Amino acid sequence: MTKSSLIIAVSALSLLGFTMGSALAEKGGPGRQGANFQERMAEVDKDGDGTVTRAEFDAAGSARFASVDADGNGSVSLAEFEAQAETKKAERRKRMFDRLDSDGNGELTDGEMRARGARMFEAVDADADGVITQAEMDGARERLKALRAEGGKPAR
Repeated sequence: MTKSSLIIAVSALSLLGFTMGSALAEKGGPGRQGANFQERMAEVDKDGDGTVTRAEFDAAGSARFASVDADGNGSVSLAEFEAQAETKKAERRKRMFDRLDSDGNGELTDGEMRARGARMFEAVDADADGVITQAEMDGARERLKALRAEGGKPAR
């Protein structure tokens, strides 16, 4: 694999981590992980007893539905569904931007972008030799799958 192919592969893995992490962290989304899951649990557990009853679960689902049903007619049109999806995408993009904007000035510099890339490179370069092999890429992908399967969250 060429150096440019590896850089593209690392970038794709980074994007996959951002996309999957953000999608799983979205409120109301299935499979929330780590601290995000605990926050969602606390939101749904209205009586604060550390458990979620079926009634609490159903109430949270109804509230989620109502938030999508913009016109309040008891059904969700394709336009309402798409509007909600676009809102969530914009929120995810904003969170991603804010994570990358380490100095909080509302702009991304080459250094901020490369810092994220460097962290991703180091995470994939298992033997820290400054070179990513296909085996290391495969290993990183498997570690990410296992982490997600366990309900964990990749480091950002």
